[in-house]
Amino acid sequence: MKSILTALLIVGCLSLSAQDQLSDEIINTWIKHTEMNHLILNHIQEENLKDLNDSSSRNVGDQFAHIHNVRMMWLGKMKEAEGIDAEIDSKESQDKEYLLATLKASDKLVQKVLKDALDKSTKIGNLGPVRFMGYLISHESHTRGQIVLALKNSGHALPPNVGYGIWNW
Repeated sequence: MKSILTALLIVGCLSLSAQDQLSDEIINTWIKHTEMNHLILNHIQEENLKDLNDSSSRNVGDQFAHIHNVRMMWLGKMKEAEGIDAEIDSKESQDKEYLLATLKASDKLVQKVLKDALDKSTKIGNLGPVRFMGYLISHESHTRGQIVLALKNSGHALPPNVGYGIWNW
């Protein structure tokens, strides 16, 4: 009987450890994703935040604001969101430092909400934490593509180390 209890305890500890490792990997994936947004924004001249893609109604700055605004649409009513602007307007979206600071604040909010949902096995809205993160990464990666295209079409293509750097995960 003692050996069965010991075995169950070991299996339980291993399962918890594997779950912790998976949760850490999920959070690290989110962090790496946000670093790609920062990499691009850090290499854009502030005056190029006005660049437009012919097929888009949003300029580059507004695209970054859209990333933040969608996050806050999901999370803005949470207590943890207090102190973070719920929406970046079109004037604020042309201020590179403000954009970067606000994006970083919502990066951390998403990270906290993901961690809490993973730890407590809860949902974010109607999505589990991994699906929620997948939704955000998919949406934001599409938006990044719009940003890169607008810069390129406006004659302000990102340097190769940035264009290829977003693939260095």
